[in-house]
Amino acid sequence: MIIMKKLSRNQLLGLFILSIGFIAAGVIGRVLSSYVTTMLGFTISAFLFIYLGLVLRSDKENPEILTTPVLWFLRFLSIAFGIFILGVFIPFWRDFPEYINKEYIELEGYPTYVDYELGGWSRYEEPELHVTIEGKELYLEIYPENPEELYDKYFTIQYLPETEWIISLDMK
Repeated sequence: MIIMKKLSRNQLLGLFILSIGFIAAGVIGRVLSSYVTTMLGFTISAFLFIYLGLVLRSDKENPEILTTPVLWFLRFLSIAFGIFILGVFIPFWRDFPEYINKEYIELEGYPTYVDYELGGWSRYEEPELHVTIEGKELYLEIYPENPEELYDKYFTIQYLPETEWIISLDMK
């Protein structure tokens, strides 16, 4: 049962900060290539944003803080953002049984096409490497000095079907 009581300003602020914290956990999970951290971080933040939208109420002591149109707009934004995050991460939940049972798709062979784009003008923009093996294009988080040498490497890649999350990568 969902608790629908009126929360204080501090509780609402704490709930919002907790939601942002779980988004940060999802982003950190993506950077660290942690499938479970990414999936749980974003999913929990989505549910927290939806809950925040449901329990957001105006303060009777200070009604000018949240006027009715502003309150409804904030509630709508919070719920819509939570639903959007859930929608984006549905493929993660579809891949979860394969991840738990270690039923990965395995792809082996020499690349037929290597697309390597250097990072953009921003120093924070990383290069992108897309490799096509047996007609399947996958994004890899490796940064070779000479991408042309990848044509001579034999790849063994295990990945999840929906998200194409790379579980293991071996190059010989």
